[in-house]
Amino acid sequence: VVSLPDSFSTSDDGDDMKHIDLFSAGTGGQMAWLWYLTGDILDRENPVIRKRLYSQLRDRILHPFYTYNHDWWMGTDGRTLNNWTPWIISNILTVIALCEDSDDLRRTGVSKCMEILDRYIAFLPEDGGCDEGPGYWGVAGGSLFDCLEVLYDLTEGHINVFDEPKIRR
Repeated sequence: VVSLPDSFSTSDDGDDMKHIDLFSAGTGGQMAWLWYLTGDILDRENPVIRKRLYSQLRDRILHPFYTYNHDWWMGTDGRTLNNWTPWIISNILTVIALCEDSDDLRRTGVSKCMEILDRYIAFLPEDGGCDEGPGYWGVAGGSLFDCLEVLYDLTEGHINVFDEPKIRR
């Protein structure tokens, strides 16, 4: 018995989940932790809950991230990037790290995240500062460091850019 309604289409022709914004990414990151840390508890209560969490993470975070490249915060159109980029990528990396069961898709997702972060870092001034003010450090510089920590952990230290001058600044 399916005890939770399915409310979103995932077919490409009727795909209404093409974009990932700040709060869908943030919710996805939190749900990934919930899915990962409470699996046994949720499965004992009702296995549909965890399966639905996973399907929603796939449909609303992983599928649009792997499939589409048009969100402005990805930087593929040459626009100046801001705090949205590392904030969203930090949550997408969390979903990939905790929930992605395909090694090929994990590699593809991590590679795409790194390309987007490279574009973001290129937009940073040489002093490494955030032109959005100190209140945004947690979702700009702080989220960038979250991304770099996850990349470091996922690659067992092979990706380590903490000594790069712009990152240090």
